Amino acid sequence: MASSRTIPHSSIPLIIHQTWKDTKVDRWPQALAQGVEKWLGYAAVGGNASMAYFLWLDKGCKQLIAESEPQIVDIVDALPLQAEKSDVFRVVVLNSIGGIYGDIDTVPLRSPVLWLNETDISPWTDTETGKTYSTTSNTSPSVSRPIQLLLGIEGDNDPKSDAYWRMGYNYHVQLTQWAFASAPHHPILDRVISAFTQRVNQLAKAYGGNVTAAARAGELKKEDPLKLAGPEAITAAAMTWLQEKAGLSPGRGRYGNMGSNPVTDPAARVWHGGQGSWKTIDLKGLVTGSSIK
Repeated sequence: MASSRTIPHSSIPLIIHQTWKDTKVDRWPQALAQGVEKWLGYAAVGGNASMAYFLWLDKGCKQLIAESEPQIVDIVDALPLQAEKSDVFRVVVLNSIGGIYGDIDTVPLRSPVLWLNETDISPWTDTETGKTYSTTSNTSPSVSRPIQLLLGIEGDNDPKSDAYWRMGYNYHVQLTQWAFASAPHHPILDRVISAFTQRVNQLAKAYGGNVTAAARAGELKKEDPLKLAGPEAITAAAMTWLQEKAGLSPGRGRYGNMGSNPVTDPAARVWHGGQGSWKTIDLKGLVTGSSIK
């Protein structure tokens, strides 16, 4: 499946993806229904601003993973939490189909058609290295390369302080995956899937490589969900790829402390209600998580 229509200045298809356990909208919490209505409202706009909208149920999620990433089907089935399966699915659906993913409790503050403008793609200079980056091709400066991945900032803290871990983050600048957008087959998303697969297989080694046996023994429950395919996994994949390909890390540049700006900021794209937020504490090796996704 592919889309010939994309977010302006990008190769990201105008396809919205969300997941939930059923389609009984009359039984949904009001806040969720209102958020979905907002997404649908933007999708249903006529002309070039219209978008496709998919609400994926559990069965459809499993089918897509089986078709797109068959090597991880057993691994995903063995995950102890539905929230973890959802984390994997959102990466797989954008990596295979492409488009915009938003948690069911998100509210778009503007249409995805307006998520990128000329200012967003203008050249910028890394203040630490002095190197300038732009979307134009190195070989053909007059040719602009389309944006292929959009990631938001969840936590943005001073790298010289310990505020990041006091706030529950593993990185000074931590990216989010409760809403993001991508063209199909982006190398950062490939890395997330690969790292997730390798980590679970590593946990299963003591059980002869049997992931199901490892899950029954409780090994997968010991793993922090944020690190498997959650925000930490996205951040780690983005950081390593950017460092290798461009020599920079997320968070440096002209935008500064964007992660702590209010929802009224002109640059805000999506609001998150926190329906599926993780609460993680790491004291003396104890890691626990909770979710109401």
